[in-house]
Amino acid sequence: MKTKRLDFLLLCMALLASCSQDETITTAEQAVDENAPQPIIMGMNTRPTVTVKGGGAVGGVGIDDNVWAGQTVRIYAVSRHNIPETLSLSNTGEEVLSPLGYGVDIVPDTVETTSTGYIILKNYSQPEAPTYYYPRGGEFNFFGFHADDAIRQGFDLNSDHYENGAHYIEFEIDGTQDLMLAKGSVSQLNDPADERYLFSAKSSRLGYRPTLNFEHQLTQLRFFIKQSDNVDITGGAPAEVYVDNISIRSRTRGKMFFIYPDDADGTNKGIVWDEDQSTTALVLKKKNDQGEMVSLNEGINKNSQTWRNYWTGVNTKDDLLQNIGGTPIDSVLGFYHLDSDNLQQPVRIGDCLLVEPGLDSYEMTFDVTQYFDKNGNYIYNERDRVVNYRFNINQRLEAGYRYDIYIVINDIEDIELEASLNPWGEGKDTIIDPFE
Repeated sequence: MKTKRLDFLLLCMALLASCSQDETITTAEQAVDENAPQPIIMGMNTRPTVTVKGGGAVGGVGIDDNVWAGQTVRIYAVSRHNIPETLSLSNTGEEVLSPLGYGVDIVPDTVETTSTGYIILKNYSQPEAPTYYYPRGGEFNFFGFHADDAIRQGFDLNSDHYENGAHYIEFEIDGTQDLMLAKGSVSQLNDPADERYLFSAKSSRLGYRPTLNFEHQLTQLRFFIKQSDNVDITGGAPAEVYVDNISIRSRTRGKMFFIYPDDADGTNKGIVWDEDQSTTALVLKKKNDQGEMVSLNEGINKNSQTWRNYWTGVNTKDDLLQNIGGTPIDSVLGFYHLDSDNLQQPVRIGDCLLVEPGLDSYEMTFDVTQYFDKNGNYIYNERDRVVNYRFNINQRLEAGYRYDIYIVINDIEDIELEASLNPWGEGKDTIIDPFE
């Protein structure tokens, strides 16, 4: 599977020099005790805030916003030369804990750190989490994944799920989760002969630091509305067109192979989608003040008596404004529409959708409502107020890329689609024409 590395979104595992039993960090240049237990230490870049489950995409396209934001990752270590069928490796001493058993969940905002800022690797999903140490012998590969809350209900992470020489999780996405994978690597070796120690207590004492570069396995879509560049021939009112719903059809279930051999050929690395599943409409959502993903029109109850009272005797928009008094107009009509005072500025809709990559065509549904015409007169016929559009985006969308979809509005009967491509990391831009 082709993925794009999130260059600025690094999870750095620092296997540092020898530590004493009180876990005081020393450096490779200092005298070390070769017999001392060697803990596994990790360093992370800044993660400023904690998000809720279904938190959306990790990182952005710029350096400033390409950071973790409280997401949980799970880290594993397995034998470097032989991936075992079971991950519950046996303990051989009090300083040896698998070394990572069924995996360690890391949420840096809650973990214990050393005086130098490094995180002591512990499993913080368990009370009184132990420190994990390297075994005295052996070399390891480190793997990690981030799946948010997309792990399939009932799937037991603490059981072995092994197929074709690789371990996997089963997932089901709803468009709000970001699936990511990483495998340990080292930037350079002082001596090529030292590769035989990677990654081990020996290499840790030599100062080598494996790095996990997480790669996105899904495609990110963002949505905007903007006014057409065409002259307003139809006499429309683009600022009065409100977005009710956006969805993209995608498969949602599959396996994500997160521990895989070096010669992985694509069948045992990354995502393998359920072949017998038809596509499902993944619906765009927004974040509320608590950071929870909710519907685009959350906060508007069209079935309430209060809402119906607002429309009593309404013939013009001025009538509606008089009826609602100080109630915000958006909470009556809708939250996403063009700004009548600045029609040239595109308006972002909701959060983002994370969908299956690699399809040749994506079906998009777009629902809009227009209550008033350009003169402010109420549109009485509901069939003239509500329109459902279906577009086909005939472009293969790649994993690790962010696509900005622009919905061009002149009025409710004059809507087009544009799209532009941006990777999550830095890179090229291009234009997609969905109609070619």
